[in-house]
Amino acid sequence: MKQTLSLRIGQQLAMTPQLQQAIRLLQMSTLDLQQEIQQAVESNPMLELDDDTHDAAQAQLEAAGLAGLDPVAPPAENTTSDDPRALDDSRDPEIPEELPIDTQWDDIFPEEGSSGSGNSSDESWDLDGRNSSDVGLHDHLRWQLNLCHLSERDRAIGEAIIDALSDDGLLSCSVEELCDSLNQYGAEQFEELADDDAVETDEIVAVLKCIQQFEPTGVGARDLSECLLLQLRQLPPDTPWLDAAEALLAHHLALLESRDIATLMRRLQLAPDELAAVMRLVRTLNPRPGGALPGAAAEYIVPDVFV
Repeated sequence: MKQTLSLRIGQQLAMTPQLQQAIRLLQMSTLDLQQEIQQAVESNPMLELDDDTHDAAQAQLEAAGLAGLDPVAPPAENTTSDDPRALDDSRDPEIPEELPIDTQWDDIFPEEGSSGSGNSSDESWDLDGRNSSDVGLHDHLRWQLNLCHLSERDRAIGEAIIDALSDDGLLSCSVEELCDSLNQYGAEQFEELADDDAVETDEIVAVLKCIQQFEPTGVGARDLSECLLLQLRQLPPDTPWLDAAEALLAHHLALLESRDIATLMRRLQLAPDELAAVMRLVRTLNPRPGGALPGAAAEYIVPDVFV
């Protein structure tokens, strides 16, 4: 026979004497309960009947139309009825059909239109707003931009740069293309750029460097190499193989993409095991830093008429 030790968790209801007595008392009528109390007082000399309880019981009997009966005395034999329903009818007062309530249904659950009706209020029911609690990448970057101490002109340039970022967090156009776009249409979108001074590429690059310091690390990069280098430069200076990984990403990323290991070892002057350690460090970086945050919310088509 094999002895084992097991643990079981369960729930059970124990019928204690107190619980049994409470169940028995709850099933009694008013007169039976008064008789039970009287018998308990007579059999136990340590019990006393409170005068206030006696008066309250007498008041209940008077309200029930049984005035003149002793609330603690046992009922006479000819005063009880064989039909329990008749006894209940004579004991209970008339109950109104509608009882007063403290709250209304509309106070807890406001009335809203049904989902199948064309008169439903779309403004009061926003399913996306109730279910989506995450902040998107662009909103997260705008929040960080508002915390920076920038001029109104630089803030407007920062808004344009954030709008030009893809969902991965990389710049979707060159700095020159963004500069031309701001000079042509920037005054229509941003009042801060409505002056006669044209936006220069140096201003865009300066604001872009500021955005590249935002979270998540690597956002605002112009290409994959710059994205990985931004993340690599945030690591502690004593990280092993940090300089070799930076040289690999800055000058030999194309060789890494083509898996030309022999040329990489010759260019970086590393042994095979050393190059493997450098590549393990590079693999810890995220080529899509914006993927950690949700993108733009899905836009659903709202029908004009419900049939």
